[in-house]
Amino acid sequence: MTTILVIEDQQPIRENIAAILETEGYNVIGAKDGSFGLRLVREKQPDLIVCDIMMPGIDGYGVLNALRHNPMTAAIPFIFLSARTDKLDQRQGMNLGADDYLTKPFTRHELLDSIRARLQKHTMIMKRSQSAQRQTSYLEEKLTALEEHSIESDRLLEQFSDEFSGLISNINLVVQLLSDRTANDVLDRYLKVLKEECHRGVELLNQHRVLPKLVDDKTAKLLDRFNELMG
Repeated sequence: MTTILVIEDQQPIRENIAAILETEGYNVIGAKDGSFGLRLVREKQPDLIVCDIMMPGIDGYGVLNALRHNPMTAAIPFIFLSARTDKLDQRQGMNLGADDYLTKPFTRHELLDSIRARLQKHTMIMKRSQSAQRQTSYLEEKLTALEEHSIESDRLLEQFSDEFSGLISNINLVVQLLSDRTANDVLDRYLKVLKEECHRGVELLNQHRVLPKLVDDKTAKLLDRFNELMG
């Protein structure tokens, strides 16, 4: 149930407002002055506040100013009530962050329409805010996952680069030896080593699939030379 706090020093007006709102299904709590009103805000956390301006002690401006400087209460919809029709008074209230300003005497419909409009706007803002928070959390999770994946990918790529460099060195050695046209028995041993290294290279490529990133022009020429010799 929606809870509305009515801060009004004149008891008949406070009770009349409470009766109107309770008829509409709202839960109403009342405060006779600004100090008690601020205490009820902390204790009850109302969904909306209707507050008179001219009150003894802390007036309506003081109440609103205190609420807007507290992160826990800054977003609570706030409607001013005042018998003063001066535009300057209205502007002062709106500049402090009031959501609406009703001039006494006001009708039942004016009061209810203002309250419904402020509650609907507040609900919409809260939903959008919560949606934005969920989206932000989702993006943060995705970003963290991408960063972790990037770190792991870099580690695997570095590992593969080391393995592939060793493979190329072995192949290069064998190709040089083959180019010397050594005896057949030695040649057979070299070919065996070369086949084993080629097999290991194929396994590496099947595991990592990143050969284009690692094969430079020099390595490509070496592999071409090897293919010619093997052919």
